[in-house]
Amino acid sequence: MKNIIKIKVFLIVLSCFLASCGKQEIYSCDPEADLWVKSNLTEVRNMTRADWLAISDDNLRRATFIAFTPDQKRALWVGKMEEVLKLDWTVQEVQHIKYILEFIKVNPVIFANKSDFDDVAVDELDIVLYKWEEYAEEVLGWSGELLHNLVYTAQALNKNREIDSSFCVSARLKRGNEQTPITLTYCSCNAVRDCKGNNPKTQCRDPWDLQTSCTPSDAGCGLFNNKSCKLLCHTPN
Repeated sequence: MKNIIKIKVFLIVLSCFLASCGKQEIYSCDPEADLWVKSNLTEVRNMTRADWLAISDDNLRRATFIAFTPDQKRALWVGKMEEVLKLDWTVQEVQHIKYILEFIKVNPVIFANKSDFDDVAVDELDIVLYKWEEYAEEVLGWSGELLHNLVYTAQALNKNREIDSSFCVSARLKRGNEQTPITLTYCSCNAVRDCKGNNPKTQCRDPWDLQTSCTPSDAGCGLFNNKSCKLLCHTPN
């Protein structure tokens, strides 16, 4: 009887652990990534946009973003959009970019934990973002690749409106006596536009369909990276 009780207690504790890991509010279910963020949490929570851009590993950059406070996430994206406005645009394009810049400034819900808000507020937010993206595509003629570069990654753009890799050459922070970079297997998309490049064959697929798995997160994908990453980018042969 005692053994049965012990087993039940163990299963309850285990299920609670797995549930908390699955929620993935911040950090990562990957133990190495989770430990890295926790070991550097004070520094992470004081990072500026320049600090974030200096992280060379894409996966670790996403994990760091997930660990940011809502104010840090918003500052990161406000900085990105202010930089974008310095590029060459038409008057109509400038107005469209300024609109979304002001929108993210006054709507902290974009970067907050969605569980803190009711479904109606989140749905209304998604509608505004969807209409903004739809207008950019159908009226301004922006390509999927340009939209990806603008609002699906906080990385800097060069004068050609492409991801500027020169901002991503510095070594990232290291944990303890670590000698080699941490390898993470994050889920890479929530929608196809999360996927880099402009290949029309690229899909955002359920990892089970691809006979693989990935570590999900509550943020890091979607417009302004405010959606969960739970799927994988895949380009069939």
